[in-house]
This record gives sequence, structure tokens and C-alpha cells, in this order.
Amino acid sequence: MKKNSCSLDGVLILDPQIHSDSRGHFMELFKIEQLLDFKVQQINQAVSKKKCIRGLHFQKKPFEQSKLVWVPRGEVLDIVVDLRQQSETYLKSETFLLSDKNFKMLFIPKGFAHGYVTLTHNVVFNYALDEIYNPEFDFGVNFFDHDINLKLNLNLEEYELSKKDKTLPFLKDITF
Repeated sequence: MKKNSCSLDGVLILDPQIHSDSRGHFMELFKIEQLLDFKVQQINQAVSKKKCIRGLHFQKKPFEQSKLVWVPRGEVLDIVVDLRQQSETYLKSETFLLSDKNFKMLFIPKGFAHGYVTLTHNVVFNYALDEIYNPEFDFGVNFFDHDINLKLNLNLEEYELSKKDKTLPFLKDITF
């Protein structure tokens, strides 16, 4: 597996080695030695229709989560926002195309908000997490927050958000 960095320190794009033949393909999703500090505690899966927005989510301290995410079916525009106040890239975001065609995976360390926009029907989105979900520390920032100012080149008025995600607070109203 090839690990590539991006403009957000600690976020990694993982390109697994694909072994294909007439039967299909095989790839290793995860090896502990590739991400030494990442110990999987929980694995989640979301299935979504086309034109959904999920996010921007994170868990607050002391239950922050690092995530390894991938899309075994469909295509998403994945969004990561740096919420680490001491970081040089604080409030910066980066987007990544994850799909069942490019096989890319994304490692998102603690301190980042995460979300995605579905671009195809019946998207399957997988999350491996290094911390168990804790509803008391579950949090998020509003997808339309002007301080983050996501520029996605999509008509987001056509996209559906959950009731929870529509009411997420703006950064100025969040205490870290």
C-alpha cells in the first residue's frame, strides 16, 4: 500500500495494491504496521442514496477519533477540515474523490472534522475508528459554516442532509 500525504498534516491518502485477474480483484485493506498508532476499536458502514451530505462530524476530547475510510461501492467527495487550533492549516479543508473505481482510502487523524457528499446511488461508505462511539462527545460543525467556506463546485441546494446535520452549530458557537 502506498501512503501519500496531502496539504493537511497527518491526513494520508492510501492507495492499496490491487491484484486483478479474470475472477475479479483482491486488495489488503489494512495492515497494523502501516498505521502503527491506529488501533481499530469499531467499524461502521453507511449506505446512502445519491445527493446526500453527511457531516461534518467529529468527537470531542477525551474521545476523539482517528478514522480510516473507504468506499467499496459508489463514489463520494470526501471532505476533511482541520480543527486543530494550533495547526498551521487550522480551518483549512481538502476534498478527495473516493470510489469503488479508484480504491483510494483516507486516514484522518484526531482533530479533524469529516464529512462527504454522495455522487452516485447506493453508496457504501466504511469507517474504521480507533475510539468507540460516545454519544455524549459526538459533535459536528455545520456544513455551511462561513468560517470553513467549503468550495465544492456542486449545487448543494439539491443535496439532502439529516435533521441532525442541518442543526449542527457553527464554529463560533462551539467550545473545544
